[in-house]
Amino acid sequence: MRVIQAGARGAFLGLDIGGTLSKLIVIDPGTADARSPACKRVVDFVTAHQRFGLTGKRDEHLALELGDGAVIHLLRFHTRRMPGALALARSQLETCEGVKGAGLTVDCTGGGSRKFAGAFAREASLTLRAHDELECLVGGLIALLRASPDDEAFALGSGGERMGRDLSGSSAFPFIVANVGSGVSIVLVESPDRWRRVSGTPIGGGTFFGLVNLITGLTSFSEMLSAAAKGDHTAVNLTVGDIYGDSEGVYGLRPDHIAANFGKPLAARRMPGDRAEPATSRRECGSDGAAAEADSATPPRVRSGSFHSDGRFHARTEDVCRAALVMVTDQVAQAAVMSAKHHGVRRVLFAGSFLRHGSSGGVPQERLSWAIDAWSGGEAEAIFLKREGYYGALGALLASGDTCAS
Repeated sequence: MRVIQAGARGAFLGLDIGGTLSKLIVIDPGTADARSPACKRVVDFVTAHQRFGLTGKRDEHLALELGDGAVIHLLRFHTRRMPGALALARSQLETCEGVKGAGLTVDCTGGGSRKFAGAFAREASLTLRAHDELECLVGGLIALLRASPDDEAFALGSGGERMGRDLSGSSAFPFIVANVGSGVSIVLVESPDRWRRVSGTPIGGGTFFGLVNLITGLTSFSEMLSAAAKGDHTAVNLTVGDIYGDSEGVYGLRPDHIAANFGKPLAARRMPGDRAEPATSRRECGSDGAAAEADSATPPRVRSGSFHSDGRFHARTEDVCRAALVMVTDQVAQAAVMSAKHHGVRRVLFAGSFLRHGSSGGVPQERLSWAIDAWSGGEAEAIFLKREGYYGALGALLASGDTCAS
């Protein structure tokens, strides 16, 4: 990828405002004479910090060098913190030559490109130039697959090891892209210029966060993913083995296949006269939606996934998180496999900020990889992406016409 007069012509910012997370691309053209005053001000500020406000972060390890000193910097922050982000932008740009009064245009995509247009103009003298969300996703993805063919795409081996996939050439097409954000869009990409949305599901990252927050009280994705990595979903999910026993081959399903998500309380419910198990001293989740710490004076520990004397089904926070994650990733994988089979496609690429948290034990990626392989009968492969949440922002910048990829 090469950047043509990015800073001098004004197009050095690309923004993707999602429902949960906002992603920002900043291109440093590399040479002083290629930078406009606004570009220099922003690049100098961005590279001098790694954290911005309460939730802003620069993903330094994902920065991409383009040659001739040009660099793509990638930043993210919670969309709910947009007022703070605009105040920060205003403080940096209001005294900058060529910006005050004339304003600055930011190429933007995502639902927030329209929702926040007024606030950007009013609070920071910034004009949002909106671009189609899926067009930006596909454009940014293909640009980075070509720019970084050695490490942008990878599959997972049976032991969880990464195996590189070079998708920079024409032989990579066609493929499916499952963009997993708050919800999920599934896009069939037949060539750089030919693509269409073919499916989707409202069960995505927002579902996972909402369920876990309501049940456990946890308030951050990182906490939820960290807990899920330590959990056992079978303490909450009802499996085929729970119904049929451990015999193999019941309708072609293994005993560990899930029969009902969050179905264990139904199968394990106490009937009148049953003996209740004592409360446990470990941290568990009660059915009232609060994270319950049982009386530490009660010494016996009861396994997660059982009824206590209060009549409620209790499970560890970690097990609830794992069960919710498995439910969401399985639904995403199933929708992706159905689209891949219908269109005769073997490669299923996963993008979106939900998978950014895959570093927390790699749980979402590992589950998706298993599910795609299992449900396609080995005919499809799950492929993951290094900069999975940033393609829309880059695509918006490229769509401006002031930069180009080759």
